[in-house]
Amino acid sequence: MKKYALWIIALVIIVFGVIWLSSERAVAPGVDVATIAQQVVDGDAVLLDVRTEAELASDGYALNSTHFDLARLTAGELPDVERGVKIYTYCKGGVRAAEAEKILEAAGFTDVTSIGGLADWEVSGGVIVRE
Repeated sequence: MKKYALWIIALVIIVFGVIWLSSERAVAPGVDVATIAQQVVDGDAVLLDVRTEAELASDGYALNSTHFDLARLTAGELPDVERGVKIYTYCKGGVRAAEAEKILEAAGFTDVTSIGGLADWEVSGGVIVRE
C-alpha cells in the first residue's frame, strides 16, 4: 500500500511540475514591462540582455535593450553604466539574469533587478526585435 501511495505522490508532483513549466509566465512580480520600456527610452534605466550573440541572432532581443554577455561579466568586465542607474537584466530563462544581478550588485551597482527571460518579457507585452 505504501508503494502505491509513493507512486501517486510522485505522479502528482510530475503533473504539477509539467503544468507549471508549460504555463505562461510574466516578468518578475511587481515589474511592469511598459514602465521599464519607458524608463529605458527616457534614459532612466538600462535593459541589459546577458545572453550570447548566438541567442540574440536566433531569438531576437527586447527593443532598446543593451547586449552584454554574461561571460563578459563573469570575466570581470562591467558595462559602461553609471553605478546609480537602474539596470534590468534578462536572459533566456532567468537564471543568467539573476546571476548577472548578483555580479553587478557585488560590483557596486545599487539598483539592479532581474526580470527573468525573453519569453517572460514578450508574454508580458514587451516588444521583441527579430531580424
